[in-house]
Amino acid sequence: MLRDDLTELDALVAALGDTSRVQRAQASLADLLRSASGATTLPLLLDRLLGVASRSAAARRAAARLLAEACRAHGAALARAQSRLVGFASRWVADGDGAPRDACLELLAAVAEHVLAGASGREAFALLLRPQLRALEQPSRGVQQGGALALREVAKALGDAQLRYGVAARAGAARRQLGAAHAHGKPELL
Repeated sequence: MLRDDLTELDALVAALGDTSRVQRAQASLADLLRSASGATTLPLLLDRLLGVASRSAAARRAAARLLAEACRAHGAALARAQSRLVGFASRWVADGDGAPRDACLELLAAVAEHVLAGASGREAFALLLRPQLRALEQPSRGVQQGGALALREVAKALGDAQLRYGVAARAGAARRQLGAAHAHGKPELL
């Protein structure tokens, strides 16, 4: 990409935080993501989108939706970025605002369904399920609820063979959540 292209890309990503320009910027970035290919263009787009985490909730929602679209469009080509995608979504799934949380859940499901489609159960457990199980053990209500919601969405998207690995860990976490008086992820697990 040329310097002018990078400037334009940065301007589009910055516009995700501006409510008056977010829809246009999101549409332009979606077109770029669908047409992106090669070793440089796609990683640059992903880096810029993953960097909006510190901005507004609207920017996080738009970025998560765009990243989910990238997963659907490019699938296994995003394998090198899968841990960053999951980290982004897992961090913001505990957001109290429903729209960014739902977009991050959509991103986790897209990673499970498109990026990890051919992964083993062990890989899927390590990348997607273990972080959510850890979230259930955190004292924060939002983190527990987000972890439980994420577990539910990821479990829907993974294949049966992938879910067989780690059954004991998931069952143990569910027992602890359902048996604890002050656990906050109960409704989401049921």
